[in-house]
Amino acid sequence: MEGIKAISYLLPSEMRNAKGEEAGTCILCGVETEEGFPVEFSSTFTAFSHLAYGNVLCPSCNAFFRNQDFRRRSWKITPCGVEFLKREQVLEFLTTEEKPIPFAVYITSTGQKQGWLQGFRYVNFSKQKFFIHTDFVGCVLAEYRQVVEFAELIKFLREKKVSKTELTSGEFSMYTYRRSIENNFELELRKAKEFVSQPLWEVMVYVC
Repeated sequence: MEGIKAISYLLPSEMRNAKGEEAGTCILCGVETEEGFPVEFSSTFTAFSHLAYGNVLCPSCNAFFRNQDFRRRSWKITPCGVEFLKREQVLEFLTTEEKPIPFAVYITSTGQKQGWLQGFRYVNFSKQKFFIHTDFVGCVLAEYRQVVEFAELIKFLREKKVSKTELTSGEFSMYTYRRSIENNFELELRKAKEFVSQPLWEVMVYVC
C-alpha cells in the first residue's frame, strides 16, 4: 500500500489526527511535514542512533511515540486496529498463517525500552516472510514455516521439562541429556542446539 512510511502509519486515523504547527523532517519516518510537533526526549532516552535526520515528529509518529503503551506492552497493529497482547496471544498471532495485511508486531520482555525503533520503517506486507520487532534481539526477519517449526519443537521440549534457560543458551544439563536418552528425545535436543544462535529461536522461546 502506498503512503505507509512506518509502523505509525498503521495506527487508526482517530489515534493520529492531531496536527502540529512546526514544519520540518520527521525524525522517525523521515517525511517532510508542515504539521509537525517539537521533539522532546526524556533524560533516560538512549536510542538516538535509530533516529533519522530531522527536527520534528509528524502527526502519525508523534501519536505513536507519545503513547507509552507501545513501549510498555507487546502489541500488534493490523487494518483491524491496535491490540495489546499477552505472551500467549503473541504466539497465537505469529503461528497463525492468515494474518491481516499490512501488519506490525512487537514483543517486549521488559517494557523499559522503545525496542520498535530499530525497525520502525519495516511494515509487513507478506504472511510468509515478515519482521518481528522486539526489545531483546532487535528487529528479526522471520519465515512463517520456521516460526511454526520452532514453536512446535520448543513446545515439545518444554513438555519434556527442558527449561527456557537451557533452550536459549543451548547449554543442557547432564540431567536433561540423560532424560533425553531415557525418554527418546535426544534428536530434538540436538536440533534445538543447532538453532540457538538464531535470533528467531530466542523470540520463539520467549513467547512459547
